[in-house]
Formats: sequence, structure tokens, C-alpha cells
Amino acid sequence: MTTESAREKIISDILKKITRNEHLREFGITKEEIPCTGINYTAAIYLITIKSKEKGEIALFAKIAKASDAERKAMHLTEMYRRERFVYLELVKIYNDLQNKYKVPIEHRYTFPKHYASSPTLMEEAVILENLSAKGFYTPDRFEPMDWIFASRAVRKLANFHALSYVMQRENPKLFDKLIKTKEEYMYTKGRPAPEIILKYTKDRINTAMEGLSDEHAERFKAFLKKKEPNAGLMEQHSLQRRPCLIHGDYKHTNLMIRSENGKLAELCPVDYQMVHYGSPINDLMYFIFTGSDEAFRDRYYKEIFEHYYNCLSESLGHFNFNVKDIYPRQEFDEDVKERTIYGLYLGLFILPYMLAQKKPDFNKKADEIIIDSGIQYRDRFSGVVNTFVKWGYL
Repeated sequence: MTTESAREKIISDILKKITRNEHLREFGITKEEIPCTGINYTAAIYLITIKSKEKGEIALFAKIAKASDAERKAMHLTEMYRRERFVYLELVKIYNDLQNKYKVPIEHRYTFPKHYASSPTLMEEAVILENLSAKGFYTPDRFEPMDWIFASRAVRKLANFHALSYVMQRENPKLFDKLIKTKEEYMYTKGRPAPEIILKYTKDRINTAMEGLSDEHAERFKAFLKKKEPNAGLMEQHSLQRRPCLIHGDYKHTNLMIRSENGKLAELCPVDYQMVHYGSPINDLMYFIFTGSDEAFRDRYYKEIFEHYYNCLSESLGHFNFNVKDIYPRQEFDEDVKERTIYGLYLGLFILPYMLAQKKPDFNKKADEIIIDSGIQYRDRFSGVVNTFVKWGYL
């Protein structure tokens, strides 16, 4: 794990590079480390302000790797930072060039936070971006389920992101094959622990999940689990479907910073591209829905959210003169959604506990010894997930 003094040196070296790149001569720097109060398991976070005569204030957000060797291995930390650097150093320019070429209206463009610098050095990985909070952006409460206004804006943004991947594939197929098709999913399918450790870990997750279920629903859930080992089921959900593209991979509501005006949602900006990979766009949608919604939201909006996504994908592709029927025919889309619906149950079992964890799990322990203290919020939310799948006839 990088020490505090080592992180200070990393920041100092990067800031020297930034001040040179920005052509600053007279400036002052202030920085503050922000305590980890959410589900940030891999980095030390700093808010930095550079005040200069030339450019006034430059507000920065610095993410510095600080994980132990065990955490680094468990979280695939090296690959996480490699993927994020790829996005900011290569993908942003490609996507912006496409949007410029087709003169996509500003209000319909996909935007990224401004990238200032990064460090690829092993054990010293860092990414320095603009500090969106200085512009009034904030992160939604991870314990609060989303509403339709937020969800509809987030899904539109996701459709824009996927559309750019499809456009890139058709505009420059060789580059797409080189840069995108090689980005395989790695968090759930690569470098997994020994089978006996997985089984122990899975058993613990199941026991925790069962605590909030009624007797009837617990029996239905156990009957479902007997049909297929849950980890195998989760891995199957990461196979490629009919129309793969570059997906976000961690599109949850706490990775979407928002800005409000007069109490209403004004702007939304996705962040945290450490898990981008070539995969099914339906996975991004399912991940977004089942990590951020409650039962009541799904009862009312589940079908509507897919209709909304498809319409937004059609609109976004239209800005590049492509027809959604050629890119992702509606029948194939509907079939993919149906096939991937069960992914939501696996997300509730394996991912939702981390989303609602009361404190950071100790990843220095073996995988089968990690305890996730999710509390009543998880039990209630997972009970709602099971209720949903009972109503839909899967359990």
C-alpha cells in the first residue's frame, strides 16, 4: 500500500506537470484529503485548488491508488487504472472527434470530466480530473433508491455512450477491433479464487440474503439456487450477446454526478470508467436498475425504462445518420432483455451488498473470510428484488 508520504510525492510530481502544461508561473496550491465515507475501496481522494494569475482557480479531483497487495489483487487494481487511463487518454478524443464530425448538438453530446494528468506507474497509479463538485455537482445518496426523473436522464446518457461505440465500430472497424474488442470483462471472469473459496463466499452471501426473506420466498429462492451454482450463473451473464459494444461496466447511480437548479435535476455526468469493457449493453442497463432501484420503482417503470433506452439509442444514432434498426433491431433487443433479466437477481446477491455496505470490507483477508456488513438496508432491498422475481415468475 502506498504510504501518505508516497502519495504526497505522487501528487507533487503530477501537479508540477499540470502547472507546466497550463503555462502557470505564479500560483499557489492547496489540497485536502477527503475521508472515505462511501464505497471507495481502492483510492485516496484529494481535492486540490491551484490559484494563479494566468487562469484564476483550477479545481482538481485526484484519485491515488492506496490499496494493499491483497486488495490490489482482489480488486484487479492495476487493470482498473489501466482502463480508466485508456478512456481519458484515447477514447475521449475518438468520441469527441466523432461528435464533432457529425456536428452533434451540444445538448445531445456525451461528455466526460476534463482530464488533467495521470500516472501509469505500478503501485503509484493516479488520475487527476476536474473537480466537478466545484461546479455544483454532487453524488446521489447510495442508500436512497432513484426516482424516474434521475433514471430517465441517466438512461439517456447511457444510450449516448453505447451509440458512440456502435458508431466507432462502423467508422473505423480496425481501430475498434484493436482498442475495444480487446477490452474483455475482467472483474468477474478473470483471476477468480479457487472453487472451494468461491463456494464458501457464495454460501455466506446466500445466508445473508436469506435473512430478510419470508419463509415462502426463502424456499423459492433456495429452489432457484439448486438449479445452477450462483457464481456460474453470474459468469454466464457476462457472455457476449447479439450486439456487443463498449459498456461502462459499473453504471450505478453513485457513479453519476448530478447538478441541480432550483431543486430540479439540471445536469448529469457519468464518472469512474475503471470497469469499461466489450460486452452487452443490456448488462449496463440491468446493473443500473438493480443496484439503484427499489421494488416500487421496478413495479412502475421496469418496462418503461427499456422502452426509453431504445428510443434514446435510436435518437442518438440518428445524430450520426445511422438507423437503430440496422444497429440493434428491436426484436433482438427485446430478446436480449428477456435473456438477461435474471442478471438482476445475481446482482442483488453479489453486488448490492457492496453498494449498501456500512463500512469497507477487509480485502486483506481471504475471499472466503471477507465480511460485508450490509445491515437492514440490504436485507430490505434484496427482499424487494426477490419479490420482483416472484412476481415476474422466475422464482
